Amino acid sequence: MRDIVGAREYRAGETRRLAGVSAQGKTLTVELTEASSNLVERLSTRWFCAVPPDTPVDHEVGDLPSAGPYYIASHVPDQSLLLRRNPNYGGERPHELAEIRYAFGVSPRRGVEEVAAGRADYVIVDPLFSDDPLLKPEAFRRLTARYGPGSEAARAGRQQLFTEPNLNLYYFLFNRRRGPFADVKLRRAVAYAIDRRALAPYAVLERGRPTDQFIPPGAPGFEDAAIYPLGGPDLAKARALAGAKRRRAVLYTCDLPDCTSQAGILRADLRRIGIDLDVRQFPIGSDELFRRVRKPGEPWDLAYWNWLPEYADPSDFIDVLLGSGPPGAGVPAAVRDPAINDAIADAARLRGEARLSAYARLDRHLAADVVPAVPFASGTTTHFLSARMGCPVLRPVYGLDLAALCIRPDSD
Repeated sequence: MRDIVGAREYRAGETRRLAGVSAQGKTLTVELTEASSNLVERLSTRWFCAVPPDTPVDHEVGDLPSAGPYYIASHVPDQSLLLRRNPNYGGERPHELAEIRYAFGVSPRRGVEEVAAGRADYVIVDPLFSDDPLLKPEAFRRLTARYGPGSEAARAGRQQLFTEPNLNLYYFLFNRRRGPFADVKLRRAVAYAIDRRALAPYAVLERGRPTDQFIPPGAPGFEDAAIYPLGGPDLAKARALAGAKRRRAVLYTCDLPDCTSQAGILRADLRRIGIDLDVRQFPIGSDELFRRVRKPGEPWDLAYWNWLPEYADPSDFIDVLLGSGPPGAGVPAAVRDPAINDAIADAARLRGEARLSAYARLDRHLAADVVPAVPFASGTTTHFLSARMGCPVLRPVYGLDLAALCIRPDSD
C-alpha cells in the first residue's frame, strides 16, 4: 500500500495518521498518489477486514476474527477452536451447520483415518512441509483412486476427495547475466526439456499441478495456453534449440527432500540436451537460498523459486515478479526484465476484461518469447470430507467454504 497518500511519512514514523485514508459513516475513502487498477483486489485481502477500532495491536496475533456467518465461541491455543452460527449475521452466505469444531496438531495420517472412519468430517490432506508417508505421491494416488473424482464413490455421487487449484507458483529462474542462459534459445530448450508432470508432485510446499505459465489457474487473467508440453518433455524441439555443444550449469536449490527430488529430475532432463547440472543446496527455512540468489555476483545459472501471492490479481505475478516491481519484491535483478515495463503499464491502464486479457497475452509472451524462468507447477489444495458431508464449494483463492457445507440428507 505504498501508493496511499502519506504512506511514506506514516511508515517512517513521522505521523500517527495516514493522510490518504478517511471514513465517514459507511464510506471509506482512499486517496492514492497515482491511479491504480488493482486497489479493489488489494482491499479484498484478509489484512483489510473491518474490526472494531479498539482492537489491540498484538504482533503475536496473525489473524483477527471478523464479520461472517460464524463466530468464535471458544479457543484453546494450539488445541481447539469452536465456531457457532452467528445470530447477528444477515448476509447471503449459507450457514447450514450449527457449529464447526477444529482440532489442531493432528497428524495427516490420523486425520485421514478419522475422516475415513466417520469420526471426523474434514481434513486438508497436504499440509506444509509434512514428511508423512501418507502424502507421498504413490500413497496419495491410492487415496485419490478410492475417494477422488474417478472413484466408485464419485460415480455414485458421493465423492469425498477434492483437489482444487490455489495461486502458489513454483519455477526455476534463469540467470540471464552470466553463463549459458544468457541465450534465449537455450532457455527455450530447457522449457521444452523439463518433465513438468514428474516435477509437480515435489512443489515443496504442497502437491502441485503441471503448468508452463506465470499466471496460475484460478487467478484472474489466467487463460490456458499450450506453450510447452505438460505431460512430458519434447526432446526433439529441446535438442534442436540446444544444439550439439556440451555445457555446464549451476543450480541453487533448497535442502528439503522435495528440492532434492526436483534436482534429480532436472539433472536427468538437462543431461539429455547436453547440460551437466552442478547442484548446490541451501537452507530455505533461514532464507539463505533466497538471499544467495538475490546477492549480486553469486555463481548460479538456475535457481529454485516459489511465489505465494499476496492478492488475487495478475499484477501480483507479472509486475511484482518480472517487471520493475516494488523494492525488495519478487525475483532478483538477474531475472527481471525492464523491457516489459511498457507492456505492464499498458495493461494497468485498462479496466475489467480488457485488462485481464492484456495480462493473459503478456503471460504467453513471457513464457514463450522472453523465458525469464520456467514455471513447472502451480499450487493445489486437497480436501477430504467424510461420507456424510455434502454441498462442497471450492474457491481457488480461499479454499473450501466451510460455511457452505451441509449434512447429506441420506447420511446415517
